Amino acid sequence: MSYQYKGNGRIQLTGNNMSKWSGILAQPNTIYTGPQISINGNTSPQYGNITINNSVSYDSYLNQNITRYEIIESKQDIIALSTCWNRIRNNQSIDPTYISIGIITSMIDDTLFSQVNEDDISYANIIRDYYIKKITVLALKNVELSSFRKELKELVNSDGKKFKETIIPLVYRLPEFYEYDLAFEDLIFNHNRELKNFNHTDTIELTMDLSLVKTFKVNNKRQKRKEYWFKDIDNNLVTYFIDASNPLIGLLDKLVENDITVTGKFKKRDRDGHEFIKMHSLKFS
Repeated sequence: MSYQYKGNGRIQLTGNNMSKWSGILAQPNTIYTGPQISINGNTSPQYGNITINNSVSYDSYLNQNITRYEIIESKQDIIALSTCWNRIRNNQSIDPTYISIGIITSMIDDTLFSQVNEDDISYANIIRDYYIKKITVLALKNVELSSFRKELKELVNSDGKKFKETIIPLVYRLPEFYEYDLAFEDLIFNHNRELKNFNHTDTIELTMDLSLVKTFKVNNKRQKRKEYWFKDIDNNLVTYFIDASNPLIGLLDKLVENDITVTGKFKKRDRDGHEFIKMHSLKFS
């Protein structure tokens, strides 16, 4: 966000005559220069469903040790907006009726608001309830929450209609995270939650016989990867991650269609109390 100072160039920063500041600095409703959005309750046609509260003290603006957040107030739950956009993305390439919707460019696009239906709202509530319960269970297990999960906890325990602008990327992918978490829980349910016959605490080089169980495609701001999940002879889960842009993915997919024997480095890992083995530096027999 940029600030513009106009007038005769004199700005009084101390004293009792602060109301006589010259220029736009004395008019907080007009300090935003950029796209026409709504500020302090006045909604622009460009963002008809959005209000951005931009109340920041002058002291805060001058303080270089603080972080500013834009707080957005929406007429619709942002999780419902996310489930709606996820539905549209999944159908636009296969259903001609979705083509007429046009291109949606952001989570606060007016077109997106107009497309939200009751199914989207219901699905959003299912996702919200799932993560409320999941985070509660993690708290009971004394699992320390990552910064990502702390933000998610704050979101799902609200109505989703007032949120920080910085949370939008998280919510955009939330339906995909939900689908991944469900599939991972199903994977864990059918295999050992605690490793058997693998008591190594450090990385160790071994040879293992493995069978492919499941693959996942993960797309987040840090990385796009493909996850391969195998089981060993003791029904332990063993995983291998590979970057989605790796040109050898096709070859690996073909190789793991049948049971494999690999030599590599293996280490015990834990995710939310569920143990598995992660491997790298592989050689295939």
